[in-house]
Amino acid sequence: MRKYYFTALKHILINETKGIYIADYLIWVLVSAIITLLGWLFFSKKFHLTYSKMLMFFMTLVYAGVIMFLTILRRKPGSYPGVIYTKIDFGVGLNGIYNLINLVCCFLNIALFVPWGAILYLYRRNDNKSKAIIMTTLLGFSCSAFVEVTQRITGTGFFELTDIFTNTVGAFIGAAISAGLYTGYRGLKNKNEEQ
Repeated sequence: MRKYYFTALKHILINETKGIYIADYLIWVLVSAIITLLGWLFFSKKFHLTYSKMLMFFMTLVYAGVIMFLTILRRKPGSYPGVIYTKIDFGVGLNGIYNLINLVCCFLNIALFVPWGAILYLYRRNDNKSKAIIMTTLLGFSCSAFVEVTQRITGTGFFELTDIFTNTVGAFIGAAISAGLYTGYRGLKNKNEEQ
């Protein structure tokens, strides 16, 4: 049975990474670095941009590209019919797993948006922690909805409510992890300053 799970996971990963080339990502990282550098050169004095803010912007730009490459740009426009799935299906029911592919896709969708939620939380890190997590989760929801609508319009994927739900969960988890790490970092920093 375990071999079946690994075979299914391998099949899904191969299918979901078709059309992805490392060279495309490297070009995007280079373009992101150039955009960040130009932004820093032109706006650093006017807006008092620090290195940490520029690093956050760079990470946001790079990961936004990762999401776009994985969900939209790797597929030929019109390659998917205009299907809308409104049923939320995790592949798991009261009697156990009934659709392993859906279950694995749900975990992959969550994993895709965990870093996105963690990065986006950093922009709101000085707000009330609960408010920052909620706002980051809502932004993750908005980004996921944008991806799904774009897939539907361009024919590069199916519009699936399950994807929106799981991506939003991923953004929430990422924001919660980032909040915990930032709180711990701030506590250590304050403790070291007192000594």
